[in-house]
Amino acid sequence: MTLHKKYLIPATLLFALSIFWACNDSRVLEIAKMKQEVMAVHDEMMPRMDDLMKLKSQLRETIAKADSGLNSADSAMRAQILNEALMGLNQADEAMMVWMRNYHVEDFTQLDSLVGYLNTELRSVKEMKQKMIDGITKAEEALAKYSAQ
Repeated sequence: MTLHKKYLIPATLLFALSIFWACNDSRVLEIAKMKQEVMAVHDEMMPRMDDLMKLKSQLRETIAKADSGLNSADSAMRAQILNEALMGLNQADEAMMVWMRNYHVEDFTQLDSLVGYLNTELRSVKEMKQKMIDGITKAEEALAKYSAQ
């Protein structure tokens, strides 16, 4: 074997391995970034759970007061709007709980599977965020309109 061939095979193997490691390193960095992005959305919304719970309580109180009022078309409309707002908050609360129960990033050993899972989780956590924002907004609007009445 010539000197050239003697070093060509190990050099080629070393080059192939370095490309493999570099690809894996970039994949690992991509996954770390994706995990961070998913958790950032969760962490942004988690403190809003306190707001959500307070609004649920305020809506229940306002609904109870509205139920004790006179029966009229206005009070029926008020009750419907307040109940819809409460239902939106309940759905947002449930969306957060379901998302947290179902987030199991540690279950994956294959990088490609994990990337797909994290893409799905990113969409899911963003949907949960939107449900929370919509529910809180609708509840605040309903309370602003009907809590003083």
